[in-house]
Amino acid sequence: MIRKSIKCICTENPEQWIWTEYMLLQNEETARRYLIDAYSRRPFNQPDRLAYRNVPAFTSYINQATSLIKESQTNHPWVRPILLYYGMMSMLKAWLLTRIPDYPQNTAVLRHGLSTRKRKRERFRFCEDEIKIQREGLFPLVAEEWNLPPMTGESYTAKELFSFIPDLHPTYHRLFQQKSLARVFFTRSGAGLLLHVPEQVLDHFHLSAERLVDKLNQARHGLFSLSTSRGYDGYLTLHCACDEEGLSTVVVDNPLPPHPGFPSLSTTESLCVSFHHPWFYENKKGDLYLWLGNDRPVAPLPEILVHLMLLFSLSMLCRYDPPLWGEIMLDNQQAEQIIIHELLELVPRKFAQLMLTAFAEEKLILRAH
Repeated sequence: MIRKSIKCICTENPEQWIWTEYMLLQNEETARRYLIDAYSRRPFNQPDRLAYRNVPAFTSYINQATSLIKESQTNHPWVRPILLYYGMMSMLKAWLLTRIPDYPQNTAVLRHGLSTRKRKRERFRFCEDEIKIQREGLFPLVAEEWNLPPMTGESYTAKELFSFIPDLHPTYHRLFQQKSLARVFFTRSGAGLLLHVPEQVLDHFHLSAERLVDKLNQARHGLFSLSTSRGYDGYLTLHCACDEEGLSTVVVDNPLPPHPGFPSLSTTESLCVSFHHPWFYENKKGDLYLWLGNDRPVAPLPEILVHLMLLFSLSMLCRYDPPLWGEIMLDNQQAEQIIIHELLELVPRKFAQLMLTAFAEEKLILRAH
């Protein structure tokens, strides 16, 4: 997914702004105009006719998704994962309809596309549970539209999936005594940008600076090069190529405070950087983190798919093993309960924002007054 533009929104209530934006996709007249534009960009033949045909299904998916996700915020944790997961599914079905006008092409694409162990082990820990990717269904279809390679048979533990979410990283670090993400910063360099990465990541990857650049460029060829500019103590400085395939910026009046230790360093939110690379993740404010990998070599996943996999697993627990779900959510003996609660609080805001970015095909930075 390449984002070619940036929209910075100042609002008193970011979450309310998000749901107000979705109203434009719930209304048939405005949704039809959106679909015409989406089909024209692909391009498809007769975008007007396709939009007229698909707008009832599209608005129905959006209405169901927004209702379920917002309803989850008012319900007890006993049912929250079920409401969130099916709301997320409906949102992704609407998005697929903008890229595949004939969706659903067959009944196979209506499956979950994910599976998890039905009979849980004794002394079950959710973070050790594995979610496996199937050959057919919603998940592999969305992954294909995200231009990801086939992942049939690949599995991820819930702990691995939590490692991708920057908003949960402080809790992840405290619970597992591991760092999965490293905060990065920027400075301007003429028309381009310099990316400053903590030098400790070289020890983590067991790589030299040159090999780290090669590793990152394998995913986005030519985006990075080692900078010859004077850097900052404790940071590795990389030059970022500015082009519409990789990175773009806009200047924002009254930017947020920079890095407290180095006043000349900036956060991505203060510069409004639209940055696209699979090894980098953003929190809901737009700050950027480099993913440090896991205990085994798994590929990074888009955060939208991470949310979907985690909520799939949690919703299966809710539906098919209520006693076990009750132990996890109501028994304070398990520390992983904390990160699950945080996830359930985060998803309605973060997933909705990520999907709005996918629908608009532009980066959204929401800044509270």
